[in-house]
This record gives sequence, C-alpha cells and structure tokens, in this order.
Amino acid sequence: MRFVREIKGEDLMKKISILLLLVSCCFSVFGQSKRAKKQPARKKIITTQTQKKERTNVLALSNIPDEEYTVYMVILGKDAGMFVVTDRSSVNDFGGSGNDLKQNFDELKPETIEDFKSKNKESSRLEKKFPTKNTYVLISNEELKKFFDKGLNWEGFYKKYPKSGGFSAFSRVGFSADGKQALVFVAQSCGGLCGEGNYYFLKNENGEWKVIKKQITWIS
Repeated sequence: MRFVREIKGEDLMKKISILLLLVSCCFSVFGQSKRAKKQPARKKIITTQTQKKERTNVLALSNIPDEEYTVYMVILGKDAGMFVVTDRSSVNDFGGSGNDLKQNFDELKPETIEDFKSKNKESSRLEKKFPTKNTYVLISNEELKKFFDKGLNWEGFYKKYPKSGGFSAFSRVGFSADGKQALVFVAQSCGGLCGEGNYYFLKNENGEWKVIKKQITWIS
C-alpha cells in the first residue's frame, strides 16, 4: 500500500509539474501574441510618418512655380555666366517693414506685400528650373558650411566655383493678384567684405519682367 501511495504521490507531482509547464507556456504565447499585435501598429506609425515626410519633400520640391524662376533670372541677368544659388529659399529677417516697402516702392500694392510675406513664412527647396542655358549650381547649406564654418574660406569656394562671382540666396516671390508686379529679396555674397541684400520691385510689361527699383537693406 505504501508503494502505491508513493506512486500516486509521484503521479501527483508529475501532474503538478506538467500543469505549471502548461501555464508557463500559455503566458509565454500570450506575451508573444501581445508583442506581435503591437509591432504592426508601431510599423504602421513609422510607415505613416515616412509617407508624410516623403509627401512634405515632394511638396517642398514642387511648390515654386516657373514664373518665380523667371523673376530670379531677371535679377541675375540674361547674360549671367556661371552662377551659384542656395538650394533653399531664404526666410531670414530681410529688413524693412511693409510700410518701408510702400514708401520706397510707391506703386507696390498691399496684396503683393501680403503674398510675399505669406510665401516666406517657411523655406522652400529650389529646383533646377532657372530659364537659362548657362551653367549654374544649386548649393546646399551643408556644402556652404564646409567652406565657411571654420572662417570665411572664400579661396576654397572660388577654387571649386571659379568665375561664379560668389553665391545668391533668393526669397520666394510675391505677386499681385493680376500678376503684373512682383517683389523679391536677394542676398548676394562674394567675399568677406563683399555682399549686400536688396528688395527688388518688378513689373510685367508686355509679358516681360523688368526691375523698376531696388531697395538695399544691408551691405558688407
């Protein structure tokens, strides 16, 4: 009888061990299931963020109309040789208020100023859409930093971009509702003590943009 009880006791211990093993497996499977459910959700969030970023980049690359590049080219000049332009529109403090602009450009309409301000709330990426057959370069801030972070290394800049005359940074162009006038700010740098920033007021006469007047805001 004692032998039977021992066997029964061993059977009970085996059953308990098996039960504990099953419970442990269940918790393990449950945990893996929860993690598996979380992973697709996280993946979905990452995918959505990536898609949003891609859409933002696409918009940034395509939101400058051709007419603005036409205005840029008028500032640079038809006969401009090789030139270098920053690949993002400038949104720095240009200097000069709306009242100053109105006083300096008496024909400038308030709607043109408002369009200019609205477009320049954030930076836009420029594309290679300048209407010219001449060679030009769109330069990134990262590349500019390589030249100028450790001092004004214009020698290195001109070694890489000879005859460029420095580089220009354009704002977005503000237009009047009828598309007959335009306002743009351009910063041009050509050396340690060579550069200036100007507002340009242009009018479209018979389908051709012409600079009517410019207002300087800084010079070095």
